[in-house]
Amino acid sequence: YGHNIAIFRSIAYFIGCGPNSSKQIPRYDIKHKRWIDPQHVEGEDEIPCLEFSSCVVTSSGIALLFGGKSNGYKNDLYRVSLYGNKSTVTKIPASPGTPSPRYGHTAVLTEDDKHMFVFGGYDNLGMSCDDLFSYDTDVSQPNE
Repeated sequence: YGHNIAIFRSIAYFIGCGPNSSKQIPRYDIKHKRWIDPQHVEGEDEIPCLEFSSCVVTSSGIALLFGGKSNGYKNDLYRVSLYGNKSTVTKIPASPGTPSPRYGHTAVLTEDDKHMFVFGGYDNLGMSCDDLFSYDTDVSQPNE
């Protein structure tokens, strides 16, 4: 469990799972019902591996991965490009107002792709989080 899937242009991207998942993204062509070559990750940042109960939302060829649990609770935000055969991963630095580390939350994008809302989940004490945060997807800054 704990896999994340983003869909862009009829391709399913399995983010953060499988062997070498920090440097490649397994892909499945939904239209032709077949696996295709993995997308290779370039740059300094890597995709976090095995982030259980994190959330991925997709917007115009960009996947946003927030939070999760793996050797501790996370509140990291990653931006992953899904164009071509190479991907760039950028870890967005935490800033004041960043949601607390959590897993089991949900995330959605607004219709215009300008904001990602993160809601709920559980903190490192197993307590339910009932807060709502909004990220401006242009600058990836949180607002509570």
